[in-house]
Amino acid sequence: MPHFGAFAAYEATLLPTDPDDMAHLAKHLLALGPGTSPALHVALIDALADVKGAEDATREAYALPRGLARIHAETHADRLLQAAVKSARAAILAVEPTAARMRGIDMPVTPSAIRAAVHAYLQVDASPEEFAGITTGTPIVQVVCKRIGPYGRHVRVRITAVVHTEQWTLPAHPPIILEFERLDGRLDGVDNARKLLCRKDPNAAYLRVTDVPVEFIADPRP
Repeated sequence: MPHFGAFAAYEATLLPTDPDDMAHLAKHLLALGPGTSPALHVALIDALADVKGAEDATREAYALPRGLARIHAETHADRLLQAAVKSARAAILAVEPTAARMRGIDMPVTPSAIRAAVHAYLQVDASPEEFAGITTGTPIVQVVCKRIGPYGRHVRVRITAVVHTEQWTLPAHPPIILEFERLDGRLDGVDNARKLLCRKDPNAAYLRVTDVPVEFIADPRP
C-alpha cells in the first residue's frame, strides 16, 4: 500500500507562501521520518533543514519595516523557499514515488486499508477526536458527481476513500478526479457515473470495490 502520509506531505509543498505554511510542511517531513531507511531519513532531515531555514528567513523579513532592506530580505527568503520546496519534494518522492499524483490503483478499498490510510494521511492535521473517529467510523468510498460543460454534456467525479462519522468525513488520500462525456443523455450525473465506474464485468470496472459501500452523491452547485 502506498505511504499516504507522503501524499499529505506533498500537498503541503504546493502552496507554501508564509512561515506558517513552511512550519506545517516541516511537521509533515518530521512525520515521514520514522521507519524510513537511513538514506531516506538523511534526505528528509536535509530537506527539513532547508524548510526551517526558509521559514526563519521569511519571519525575519516580515519583521523588518517596509523599505529597501525588507524587499532584499524577502527576495532572499523567496529564493530559499523555492529551493526548500524543491528539496522537500525530492525527499517526499523518494519515500513514495507516486505522491505527486493520486491514481485509482493506489486507492485503499478494504476497511482496514482505508482506516490505515486515513490515519497516515491525517497524522499531522487530525485532532484527537478525529483520530478516535478513524476507529469508530464507517469506511466507505464516496463518489461526488457533477455535470459540467455546455448543456451538462460532461460529468466530473471526485472519488475518495473515507471514514465517515456523525461529525466528520475523514479522507484517506487526495481525491481522484475523472471527467468524461455522458454515456446516456437521459441519465443524470450520478447514474452516468455509476454506469461508467461500476460495470457488470468486474475486470472492466474502474471501481473494484467489494468490501465497503460506495456512496454516489450529486453535487448541486452550478
